[in-house]
Amino acid sequence: MDAQFTCTLIGIATGVLCARLFKLQGYALVVAHALVMGALFAQGMQAISAMIVGVLTARQLTRR
Repeated sequence: MDAQFTCTLIGIATGVLCARLFKLQGYALVVAHALVMGALFAQGMQAISAMIVGVLTARQLTRR
């Protein structure tokens, strides 16, 4: 639950910031996407990293 809440806040904050900084929607979308993906795979965020590992592990187990 904490990981989803953290991801939601990061996504909203990044989207608002990029929408204010970049007037063209395409550039704002690309930059926001890159920033969110960078935040998701950052090693310092244990809750999010654990969620990603859990999802990947569950997918591998269900494929067998």
